[in-house]
Amino acid sequence: MIHGLENDLGKAVMSEAGNDHVVLHIEDITNNGAAERLVDIAVKTFGKLDAVVNNAAAVVSSNIETTDAVFLEEVLRINLVAPFALIRAALPHLSKTKGCSTERSLVFGQRALHRIKELRFRHDSRIKIISSRPANPAS
Repeated sequence: MIHGLENDLGKAVMSEAGNDHVVLHIEDITNNGAAERLVDIAVKTFGKLDAVVNNAAAVVSSNIETTDAVFLEEVLRINLVAPFALIRAALPHLSKTKGCSTERSLVFGQRALHRIKELRFRHDSRIKIISSRPANPAS
């Protein structure tokens, strides 16, 4: 499953991975219930969940003088709350398959996304969820 905000990028990754075995879901991972919806779609589509690659992150440049509470809360929602919610939603399914979760930063996540484009997915692929970055909180 490919997940993120950018439909064009998601479709490009799907095309390179082979559309027959990939599902695209466009939604901000910080939306209420997004993690649960993402896991539900993956399990309904593939029948199980083997792994979660969590690479949503906001890398920002700020300091105590320029950071207000609203900005900080948005960064924490992206970098802490959303990954927690995704792992929590996935945990019952990962426990059944003895699966795993890996956390990636935005920098590594973008590299991972480019690397994923090079892979050829099979129907029994062990990676079921790829979560790409949410909106930039600075914009």
